[in-house]
Amino acid sequence: MSRRKFALSWGRKLFFGISWPLSTILGLLYFRSFILPQNATEFFYVLFTYFGQFGVLNSIFYFLLFAPVVLIFPT
Repeated sequence: MSRRKFALSWGRKLFFGISWPLSTILGLLYFRSFILPQNATEFFYVLFTYFGQFGVLNSIFYFLLFAPVVLIFPT
Protein backbone atom coordinates (compact mmCIF):
# COMPACT_ATOMS: atom_id res chain seq x y z
CA MET A 1 0.00 0.00 0.00
CA SER A 2 1.40 3.36 -0.97
CA ARG A 3 1.64 6.22 1.48
CA ARG A 4 -1.01 8.17 -0.40
CA LYS A 5 -3.58 5.36 -0.13
CA PHE A 6 -2.60 4.84 3.50
CA ALA A 7 -3.18 8.53 4.30
CA LEU A 8 -6.53 8.55 2.51
CA SER A 9 -7.71 5.39 4.28
CA TRP A 10 -6.78 6.76 7.70
CA GLY A 11 -8.32 10.09 6.77
CA ARG A 12 -11.62 8.35 6.07
CA LYS A 13 -11.42 6.58 9.42
CA LEU A 14 -10.71 9.83 11.25
CA PHE A 15 -13.25 12.00 9.43
CA PHE A 16 -16.16 9.56 9.29
CA GLY A 17 -15.38 7.36 12.29
CA ILE A 18 -14.31 9.91 14.88
CA SER A 19 -15.00 13.43 13.64
CA TRP A 20 -18.62 12.86 12.61
CA PRO A 21 -19.75 11.42 15.98
CA LEU A 22 -17.77 14.05 17.92
CA SER A 23 -19.19 16.92 15.88
CA THR A 24 -22.74 15.64 16.36
CA ILE A 25 -22.17 15.36 20.11
CA LEU A 26 -20.79 18.90 20.24
CA GLY A 27 -23.72 20.08 18.15
CA LEU A 28 -26.09 18.94 20.89
CA LEU A 29 -25.14 22.09 22.81
CA TYR A 30 -27.44 24.07 20.50
CA PHE A 31 -30.47 21.91 21.35
CA ARG A 32 -30.82 23.55 24.77
CA SER A 33 -32.84 26.44 23.33
CA PHE A 34 -34.50 24.36 20.62
CA ILE A 35 -38.24 23.63 20.66
CA LEU A 36 -38.66 19.87 20.87
CA PRO A 37 -40.64 18.05 18.17
CA GLN A 38 -44.28 17.30 18.96
CA ASN A 39 -44.83 14.03 17.05
CA ALA A 40 -42.85 11.17 15.52
CA THR A 41 -42.65 12.68 12.03
CA GLU A 42 -41.11 15.88 13.34
CA PHE A 43 -38.71 13.88 15.51
CA PHE A 44 -37.45 11.81 12.57
CA TYR A 45 -37.12 14.93 10.43
CA VAL A 46 -35.02 16.68 13.08
CA LEU A 47 -32.93 13.55 13.66
CA PHE A 48 -32.16 12.93 9.98
CA THR A 49 -31.43 16.56 9.15
CA TYR A 50 -29.23 16.90 12.24
CA PHE A 51 -27.04 13.91 11.37
CA GLY A 52 -27.19 14.74 7.67
CA GLN A 53 -25.90 18.27 8.13
CA PHE A 54 -22.88 17.13 10.11
CA GLY A 55 -22.29 14.33 7.61
CA VAL A 56 -22.30 16.79 4.73
CA LEU A 57 -19.92 19.12 6.60
CA ASN A 58 -17.50 16.28 7.30
CA SER A 59 -17.71 15.13 3.67
CA ILE A 60 -16.96 18.65 2.44
CA PHE A 61 -13.94 18.94 4.72
CA TYR A 62 -12.68 15.52 3.66
CA PHE A 63 -13.18 15.80 -0.10
CA LEU A 64 -12.41 19.50 -0.57
CA LEU A 65 -9.65 20.03 1.99
CA PHE A 66 -8.02 16.79 3.13
CA ALA A 67 -8.04 14.61 -0.01
CA PRO A 68 -6.64 17.29 -2.39
CA VAL A 69 -3.83 18.08 0.05
CA VAL A 70 -2.92 14.40 0.28
CA LEU A 71 -2.99 14.04 -3.51
CA ILE A 72 -0.91 17.20 -4.10
CA PHE A 73 1.94 16.44 -1.72
CA PRO A 74 4.58 14.03 -2.97
CA THR A 75 4.95 10.70 -1.19
